[in-house]
Amino acid sequence: MSTEISSEDPSYRRWRPWHWSWLGWLLTLILLVIGLPLFYRMPAWCDLTLYDLAARAVMTGGMHYRDIFDTNLPGFVWSLILIRRAFGPSTEAVRMVDLLIVFAIAFLLDRLAKRAGALPRTRAWMAAGMALYYPFTTEFCHAQRDVWMLLPALGAVMVRLRFKRTPVFFFSILEGILWGIAVWFKPHALIPAAAVWLVSARALSSDLRWRSTLPDLLGNLLGGSFVGILGIAWLVRTGTWPYFVEVFTKWNPYYTEYMFSEIGWRALIHPFHFAPWSFLQPLALLLAFLDIGSARNWRWIQRLPKWLYQPAANDRAALVRSILGALYLAWWLQAFVIQRQFPYVNVPHTLISFAILTIHRWAFVPLGIAYLILSSAIFIRCDENELWKSYATRIERYFPYLWLALPRHPLSQPNRLAEWPNCWNQLDHLKTLERQDQLMSYYSYFAGITFVDAYEVAEWLKSQGASASDVICWHSSPHAVYLELPGKPAFRFMHVDTPVIHQQTYAFMKEELLRDAIPKAQYVVIDLCRTYVSAPPGRFDDWSKRDFVLPPIAQTVFPYNQPIVFRSDNGRGRYVVYELKNPVELTEYELPLGNIWGRK
Repeated sequence: MSTEISSEDPSYRRWRPWHWSWLGWLLTLILLVIGLPLFYRMPAWCDLTLYDLAARAVMTGGMHYRDIFDTNLPGFVWSLILIRRAFGPSTEAVRMVDLLIVFAIAFLLDRLAKRAGALPRTRAWMAAGMALYYPFTTEFCHAQRDVWMLLPALGAVMVRLRFKRTPVFFFSILEGILWGIAVWFKPHALIPAAAVWLVSARALSSDLRWRSTLPDLLGNLLGGSFVGILGIAWLVRTGTWPYFVEVFTKWNPYYTEYMFSEIGWRALIHPFHFAPWSFLQPLALLLAFLDIGSARNWRWIQRLPKWLYQPAANDRAALVRSILGALYLAWWLQAFVIQRQFPYVNVPHTLISFAILTIHRWAFVPLGIAYLILSSAIFIRCDENELWKSYATRIERYFPYLWLALPRHPLSQPNRLAEWPNCWNQLDHLKTLERQDQLMSYYSYFAGITFVDAYEVAEWLKSQGASASDVICWHSSPHAVYLELPGKPAFRFMHVDTPVIHQQTYAFMKEELLRDAIPKAQYVVIDLCRTYVSAPPGRFDDWSKRDFVLPPIAQTVFPYNQPIVFRSDNGRGRYVVYELKNPVELTEYELPLGNIWGRK
């Protein structure tokens, strides 16, 4: 659905709600009023808790990488250190910063869309789309590095557009500084940075020649190098540099190999992360490509129908479109080719796609709303009708991707909306954790944390006189227990699933576990949800029974061959504590690899 330039006649707009700016802004306000309190009180994802532990380690005299293992650059840890020093340890503090960052991203995308020729009404609907999208995504997507690095990247684009036809060396350096900041979150930012420069360098030069772009390139490199040198200086001064080098030379080559091996899986799963918005990605990719071509005067583009492609009104708007198109194409490419299949990786280019579609006056938000109403209604019907439920079970079993294409929006979940009044109350620590568990999107999912259970485990461990240095938290989510305990963790791997992606990295981790952690630790905390290989969100598996039974092969491997001394939730919870009775003999056992059992 696209709106053409000739559709400005008031009689035309009268019966087309997507032409009503006031309706777009009203929906934006309503969605924010409903969504932001729920967003603010949602729990942290296990990535955020990992980086919280890393920030705490640095703030208490430890070293990143040495004390908390991480395969990434430390930009996000630095950000968390600043947030924790300024606002304290609460999840809400990080969520507020995350919200401000996304608001800033939305503002900059709106400015870019306006410069590129978007109409006020389409920009109003873009705001409604973003309000419907980001606050209602799962906690998996919140406070993630990919979203945060989009802000300095868009800032660099805005600085670049200040050049006009007379580039100033100062602006080139400032742009490089902003790209350098983005790179410290993830080096993948180099790809969109290069794409933006290549698309716009000659157009922004004084005489439209490539040799005149050298000062611009030099300024970019100087600014980026300046930020890089500052970061390296911090690593060297704090003694972190050797451990940083070790991770990137010893561990990350295997991690990179694994990422490239997932491309086939990414091709299957990426289109379904954010239905229906992800279904519009092919159209946005086409429009971005056409915008780059239009700035280079590809004449055949001008002959395209206006319902598909709205040409730029002037050269300035065409330049903005080409830069935004290059940013989008490059961001999508690096997310697809060299990153994991996780949904948060796709959030930045999904937000950029909103601006691309808005520029070309596609009324995609009303279409998305209609789709979500229909898909949510199907979910509600499946909950109410046994016959529909049986059909849904079969579809989920045999056609899982088709089922992912029918999301249930949180606005259609009464239990979730019932928590809205409670979001305005300030509660004590335990009640806050209970509220977070009520708002979690991935209940009974191995990477989602059940915080009340983690708190109960930590309280029991403290009652035994244990600190973090006495505990090994196995799997991906139990490391939240460390946040409730004093001291430094005995085991530096928070996400045990990360080093088991390759035989060699598994061997590295096993060596450290047997050499450094087990001789010191007294207890091991495991996640039954991961033990039973991750039940789907919202579903219970056998682990939820009081008397769970491990698969036979599991009963002979670490840590399941140790005696159980505590289980959360009065013996029904997902976190189980094992006591290490005879750590020396553990060298005789093989540790579980991969999906828990069997891959040797």
